[in-house]
Amino acid sequence: GLRRLLAAAGAGRLRRQARPVLEVSGAGAAPMRGLLFGAAAFTHAVGLAEGRLHRHGLMDNAVVGITGVMMAVQALAGRGAFGRALRQGTAMQVARDNGAAVTGPRFILMATTLDRLMLGLWPFWGDGEGAIRVLDVAAPPQRLGAGLWSLLRRRPPALPGWHSSRAGTLRIDLREGFVLDGETFQPGPDGIRLSATAPLTFISA
Repeated sequence: GLRRLLAAAGAGRLRRQARPVLEVSGAGAAPMRGLLFGAAAFTHAVGLAEGRLHRHGLMDNAVVGITGVMMAVQALAGRGAFGRALRQGTAMQVARDNGAAVTGPRFILMATTLDRLMLGLWPFWGDGEGAIRVLDVAAPPQRLGAGLWSLLRRRPPALPGWHSSRAGTLRIDLREGFVLDGETFQPGPDGIRLSATAPLTFISA
């Protein structure tokens, strides 16, 4: 990767893009920064990947793709401890910007400042102000199969409990781990706060 960047720089072919990144405070002494945040089923899927798939030599994008499929299948079937835990959700409070906190279990909570994800997936469709795109699905998820099929087709699920919007900040109170760029962290006793940084410049070949 470094060799490609150096070659592109020497040939004047570097591409530059400015975008904000997520800043997560409340989970340690210093804020953390990343591009993709996930909690509830997202955290369970990463835990499943770390516990099972890495032992078979599968890493990075393969883990993300396979755990997503496994999570969907087990949640749809609703069988076993893992499937039941996914459907039961994770208890948390979520407040957007200066709004009141909404309390209840979540099937999945995701946030990003990106405008696209790998494999063409894009589970965000809501409008609003702010650089953070949010997917918030209540637990137990209503008509999970239909909702997932809509997301795969990049269409908003017209279902109760399936919400997407944009925000400037998110305040999240939860007692389970969350994932930032593929790594799991524990929240502080007062929860965590997500905000967007000033735009940073990314380069690519």
